[in-house]
Amino acid sequence: MNSNESPHLGDAVEQVKVAVINGIAVISIDRQQRLNAVTRDMLRAIATTVRAYGDGSCANGIVLTGVGPAFSVGKDPVDVVGEGDPASLPEFDDVTRAVLECAVPTIAAVNGIAIGGAAELTLCFDARLGSSEAAFLFPGNSVGLPVSDASRLLLARLVKPSNVFRLLLESPKVSADEAMSIGLLDDVIEQGNLLDAAVKLADKWGTSSTSIGLMLSLLRPQIEDVERAMHREPAAEEAVVAARFDTMTRACSVAGIPGLDPEPRTVRLGTSASPRKSGVGGS
Repeated sequence: MNSNESPHLGDAVEQVKVAVINGIAVISIDRQQRLNAVTRDMLRAIATTVRAYGDGSCANGIVLTGVGPAFSVGKDPVDVVGEGDPASLPEFDDVTRAVLECAVPTIAAVNGIAIGGAAELTLCFDARLGSSEAAFLFPGNSVGLPVSDASRLLLARLVKPSNVFRLLLESPKVSADEAMSIGLLDDVIEQGNLLDAAVKLADKWGTSSTSIGLMLSLLRPQIEDVERAMHREPAAEEAVVAARFDTMTRACSVAGIPGLDPEPRTVRLGTSASPRKSGVGGS
């Protein structure tokens, strides 16, 4: 496939990259040394990029994916959680708004594990394709964090009520095959073909009609309902913020991957590296 790199967009451009591939804007989260954990600036860059390409003037669709073994392990609390900071970031909400307001189809290409806010973020996309290595984990309840990013509303559109409760209350690690069987993924694609499949689907939908933007607005959840769901989601308890250096390590432990250390270092899935005692928090 031929691609054209876009101009740099903000300070987080090294971690959030975009290329137009066959008329589809492919946004890649590339912070592999932190398992693609996202910062506030990265989330702002994603929202800005989605809005830049989402009006249909320069792309027929949008694909969001991760680079390396992980889609994203969610927010990086070393960067985003400080004294008085909310555990649930408003920047995640703004990415969701940007995606739902797009006039073109949006596809999440889940190349690896998606944890917490990253897993929640995939729910607003028009379709979710996953590789065989894809997995989902919603660890909020297990680490004392409330549901966020309107995920209780968006998740209920994809899976039956009993699975909403199970995924959000029990925090199981959901494999790609299980995710497809319950409706969390629309298809499981061989890793090497995942991006091609996502681009082709976005192009197929994006060029299907001259009124695709109107059709998408009718098919998607109404933004007013999403805003109400976001408004009802409580701020994290002070105790959660106080325990910020423990929650991400616990979430990664539930997922069966190493925790993140305060100082960035290369961490690969499946290694036996032990997190430092002062491991960071958040999910």
